[in-house]
Amino acid sequence: MNGLVTSLGSKPPVIGGSESLSGEGTQLVPGDPNADGTAGTAAPARGGGFDIILIGMLVFFVFLIMSTMMQNRKEKRRKQELFSGLGKHDRVQTIGGIIGVIAEIADNEVVLRVDETSNTRIRVARSAIQTVLKKGRGGAGSEAETKPEKAEASV
Repeated sequence: MNGLVTSLGSKPPVIGGSESLSGEGTQLVPGDPNADGTAGTAAPARGGGFDIILIGMLVFFVFLIMSTMMQNRKEKRRKQELFSGLGKHDRVQTIGGIIGVIAEIADNEVVLRVDETSNTRIRVARSAIQTVLKKGRGGAGSEAETKPEKAEASV
């Protein structure tokens, strides 16, 4: 018979172990000694430690995704401020490393003057501008180009 026996005087219910083909099996009852004299033990609760690790990993990934989103927003805001502040005569550097002075500005394109002597100009996408090295003449907050003067040493 498989399962619990409910009649009086019958064997206690099976907690663990396996039954033989004849229907008789080893039974472990907490607190009752087995045939070998050891006490039966209940199985430990499963999944307790795994649940905590799973929750910790979930929280970690949520924070990771949120921080990535915040960094992307900051970068987008910085780029927008950079593009809105571009003006003629600004000295800029492109993503490719080309340094030039803005000669013309269109909606999505910028013409850079990269060589003063030969008047070489390059048309680049506005999004290719990485940094503004120096604000141009006449713009708000323009900086005058200053070169360090050599101090004459008197002996």
